[in-house]
Amino acid sequence: MKFAALSSLVAAMCALLVAGTPVPAALNKRWGFDARTGNSGNVNGGNITALAEGISEIFNNGSLRAGDGGHTFTGDAIGGNGNSSQGGGSATSGDSGDANGGNVNLTAEGESVIANEGDIRAGDGGTTETGDAIGGNGATGGSATSGSSGDANGGSVNLTAEGESEILNGGDITAGNGGTSSSGDAIGGNSS
Repeated sequence: MKFAALSSLVAAMCALLVAGTPVPAALNKRWGFDARTGNSGNVNGGNITALAEGISEIFNNGSLRAGDGGHTFTGDAIGGNGNSSQGGGSATSGDSGDANGGNVNLTAEGESVIANEGDIRAGDGGTTETGDAIGGNGATGGSATSGSSGDANGGSVNLTAEGESEILNGGDITAGNGGTSSSGDAIGGNSS
């Protein structure tokens, strides 16, 4: 019984001490932390390359189609909010990679022949985009910088015949279409 009463008394005194202790000023302030997203890589379409040299021949009964570019993007960056005495965090979204369509490269040298009966088509560009950057709010609003987006070019068809060589094609030859390249919005934080 005495032990229980003593424990209750000690617990009550500790609670009073903690309640009466002021919070240090450094802990009462809140800074908005900065945010940055990473860069994204390239997602280019694959190339088709054929080289005939000397007296060699390359025959293809089908079509030649290079790969399309893929989709590469970076995430949004959102800076942390401060308070009435501390600034908001800055935000920077990363750069996105390229999403170019693949090329078709046919080269004949010497007395060689490249004969293709189908269509030749380069790859289309894909999509490359960066995320939004939104600065945090606070005593001073955080800055915002959106990353650079990469290229999304359509692929090209390159035919080269040197010497007495020939490149014969029975179908259509079409270069790739361009894709989409876009940067996200950059929105600075509000100051209080």
